[in-house]
Amino acid sequence: MIQPKHLIFILRMFGNYLIEKGKHRSGFYFSPQFDIKHIKRKILFKENCIYKFGDVDDLDINKLFGVSFGMHHTNSVRFGWNIDDDEIAIYNYCYISGKRVMIKIASIPTETSFVFEIFIYDSYYELKITDMNGKLIGWSEVSKPKTTKWGYHLFPYFGGNKVAPHNMEICMKKVN
Repeated sequence: MIQPKHLIFILRMFGNYLIEKGKHRSGFYFSPQFDIKHIKRKILFKENCIYKFGDVDDLDINKLFGVSFGMHHTNSVRFGWNIDDDEIAIYNYCYISGKRVMIKIASIPTETSFVFEIFIYDSYYELKITDMNGKLIGWSEVSKPKTTKWGYHLFPYFGGNKVAPHNMEICMKKVN
């Protein structure tokens, strides 16, 4: 359990994305990109990201971060997440020429920081998760079609059809 004095330090180190109960988004952000090749973030899921609907919607994949090439439901790459008992299951969540591709990468605990990276190559995407010591936790690769070079960054989003059942907080910091 994180003590309040440590929580203040963590909140200063990270950008926080709060998805409020009854909402899908942590806010509306527009961050255009052109010819991006690499995205790297330090991520910490708070304990309040664990949820249980008790139905098929537990399998829906929420969105964490990534980037589009043109429109995101046509060509995009990002990390997605849902629950795996008391851990967070992490997926690659891509649209390849309009077709959705989802592959589980790993399950990680809450309240622990990890580094998430997306590499964009000419013919494929590579998604990688490491712990804070650089140990590989999970990896995925998916083919990339020829795409436009412009698009926009993608930010946390909860759900498919259901909204957040309670407030959820994701700490995310850009890493160079």
